[in-house]
Amino acid sequence: MSRASFENSRFERNADFRHAVFLHDARFTSICACQGMTFRDAEFSRDAWFRYSQFLGPLDLSKARIGGEAGFGNCLYAGDVDFSEAEFRDNGGFEQSIFSGKASFARASFGRHTRFTKSSFQKQPLFAGARFFAPCHFDDTSMPNIQSPVAEQLKALEQGLREA
Repeated sequence: MSRASFENSRFERNADFRHAVFLHDARFTSICACQGMTFRDAEFSRDAWFRYSQFLGPLDLSKARIGGEAGFGNCLYAGDVDFSEAEFRDNGGFEQSIFSGKASFARASFGRHTRFTKSSFQKQPLFAGARFFAPCHFDDTSMPNIQSPVAEQLKALEQGLREA
């Protein structure tokens, strides 16, 4: 695709952009994706803007490559999101977003500044194997506490000792 602007659009059904190639800036700002949306293996040669959007179903950007700025901030991610193995070559912004479902950034690559500032994760996000080549900001981000199996066993033992 040469120029792509879907600003203020509403996708009532699944939207499939798998393997799409965007040669210029791709604008998906202020969209509402009512069901699933996939950009799996998509190539964004320049900027990709999704700010102020609502994703009510799953969003798949696994293995996507974004050459320019990646604007995913101020969004509602109501379903699961998959950014695993995605490549962010420039700045990535996920600030002030709400992640209600599972969020995977496993093995993603972040080339420049990445911001999750003031975002909220309802479920523990997955960043296993992610690579950050510049500062990453998680200031004022909320996510659930992780309980390890050992910590849970210690808690149970302490509770048992108190009751004895």
